Formats: sequence, structure tokens, C-alpha cells
Amino acid sequence: MIKRLLEVVALSLLWCNISYAELVNYAVQVSDDFSISYDLKIKISDDFSISYDEKWKVVGACSNTPNIKVKLADDFSISYDKKIKIVDDFSISYDKKVCITNANSLDRQTLKKLRLIN
Repeated sequence: MIKRLLEVVALSLLWCNISYAELVNYAVQVSDDFSISYDLKIKISDDFSISYDEKWKVVGACSNTPNIKVKLADDFSISYDKKIKIVDDFSISYDKKVCITNANSLDRQTLKKLRLIN
């Protein structure tokens, strides 16, 4: 009887332990300031800006192989390929859902821009 009860408990724990993968449009690697190799140079618009090309929702860090490498334009740069607005976790309106592949190697300022930390 006890063996049967343990089997039921074990099976119920296995049944409930289902993980869901987060689907993303891009696994993004943010290149550092000295890197020459990148696919897209982006500028992150501030929170109050109404001008942007795309809205990205950054869902967090990931271990995926990056399928796009971006370089962040500095705040005073006028040369960039796209202006991106990063939306918060509660936003349901966004163009792309992305994860950051090299979040561990980024500085605090960059992590704040990407809204990975406060």
C-alpha cells in the first residue's frame, strides 16, 4: 500500500514538472564597444520617445546560439541602422521578442538599457 502511494506521488511530481520554452524572434548577442563584427547597429530610444523603428521585448538571458549580433550606438550617435524601443514585461504590444545570449558579459549600464536589471 505504501509502495503504491509513493508511486502515485512520484508520478504526480513528474507530471507537474513540465517546462515551457520561450519562443523568441532573435537570440541577440550584444557586441562590445571594441568589436567590429556586428549585423545591426541599434540605438535604444528612451522611455518617453515616440520615434522608433521597432519595439523589442527582452525576455531575459538565454544560452541559444545567437542568430543576430548587434552593436549599441551611444547616446550621441546619429549613425545607426534601427532605433529600438525596449518594452517592459507587461506590454502586449511589441514587434520582436528577443533574448540576450551574452548577458553575463555585459556591464550594468547596458543591462539597464536592455531592461534586464533595474
